[in-house]
Amino acid sequence: MANNLEINLHQPVMDFLGPEMGEHWRARTRPAFAVTPDGGDGPVVGQLYGRPFLPADMPWPERAGYGPMSHVATIDLAALPQGVLDFDLPRDGTLLFFHWGHYEIANYQEDNEWDDNVYYFEGRSSEPGAGCRVLHIPGSTETVLRSAPHGDDSCKAGVGRPLRLLGTFASRLCWELTEVEYLLPGDGKSTALAEAFDQGQFFSYQIGGHQDPLISPSVDNAPRGDLRGPHGPQPGEDVMVMLAVFYDRNDDVYTHWFIRPEHAQQGRFDDVYYDLQN
Repeated sequence: MANNLEINLHQPVMDFLGPEMGEHWRARTRPAFAVTPDGGDGPVVGQLYGRPFLPADMPWPERAGYGPMSHVATIDLAALPQGVLDFDLPRDGTLLFFHWGHYEIANYQEDNEWDDNVYYFEGRSSEPGAGCRVLHIPGSTETVLRSAPHGDDSCKAGVGRPLRLLGTFASRLCWELTEVEYLLPGDGKSTALAEAFDQGQFFSYQIGGHQDPLISPSVDNAPRGDLRGPHGPQPGEDVMVMLAVFYDRNDDVYTHWFIRPEHAQQGRFDDVYYDLQN
């Protein structure tokens, strides 16, 4: 896939790995959209923060036992170019992303203590106590502009920012998985590999692709973010691809959402996996 952003994310790493490993590594790229809330002249494809459009009778997403989540982002599916990603999304309607983060802990959790529960930092949206939710609202659904239960004067709810499309690019496998899967001899290889990655650019707001190369996943969780692993998915393995990542500047946290490709194609977003990283 052509890199429409005209940024070479791959060559420094390929040079470091050498011809054979470098080409194998490059072949594992995944297409992605880069989006930004920082202006520009790209088409608007969604919104960061602000009040979302929801059906009038739909309950606001809450973290069970804690309180309302914050609206992180909305993506207008009809505004995304078709046939780019390596998994299918519904062609119309919106995807809305909600999470329970540092702001909610500080303002709505009675003891105001960090919650080390696995369902806050990572987990499945279908499990009790989950801290994230993704909603798909079909284009034919009647919606209204909704206010957050905790008011529109919060740092996230009040001011929405347009998300504009920067372009498409070939997302690279992250540094941590590259280091593990492409073993290199000699001392200092980790530092040299990190320096090669540093010569590229990463995106804090992304649809599809790999996790951000500098915000690496646990190696144990690699199948969730890399459909093209070196050995391929094993029978019964819960393989997921990254649906999106958004950086929350208020909380200084990245939230990554993963989904089974077949669920995305079916318009099912009730069982996504999420991972929050500072």
